[in-house]
Amino acid sequence: FAVYIFDGPRATRSAISTIAGVSVMVPLIAAVLHLQMRVTGNEPLAYVPVPDLRINASSVFTTVADLIFLAVAWEYLGKTKLRVRLWLRSYITLLGVMWLDVLLFATGAFLGKPEYLNIMKGTLLSRLVISVFAFPFFYLYLNWQNRKVGAVIQDRPILAILREVAEIKMEL
Repeated sequence: FAVYIFDGPRATRSAISTIAGVSVMVPLIAAVLHLQMRVTGNEPLAYVPVPDLRINASSVFTTVADLIFLAVAWEYLGKTKLRVRLWLRSYITLLGVMWLDVLLFATGAFLGKPEYLNIMKGTLLSRLVISVFAFPFFYLYLNWQNRKVGAVIQDRPILAILREVAEIKMEL
């Protein structure tokens, strides 16, 4: 969130691409390790979790969707005609991305399983509690960074995270 706000879409795409890449690589490496142990006739690696394609795919998809939602919500709420104050804009975006994360990940990973609704309810509630406690620190950080020389919260086009619009506009 803070990377997007202060460093822009390009840095955020790099950060999310790295996270998504690692999220893809970790289960692949775990699968190769388990396969290697099976082929060599050794005991399975109890400390290396067996990858679950559904959970890992949900995680990667959710990470990318969270990034897009974060950028769109932040920029939409930042439109001057809406006059949303920074603290409210920050909290709505933070809570929105946390709840979207829960909805997408839990649905992708657990829909159809008996514990799905309990996972959904519990995780939505926990994200609400986390957002209430984390928000003051996040807001203080935003204000601190915003007061630093050269660090300014910029308004960007709503889909700048997907396109190079902001960079092209500055170059022009």
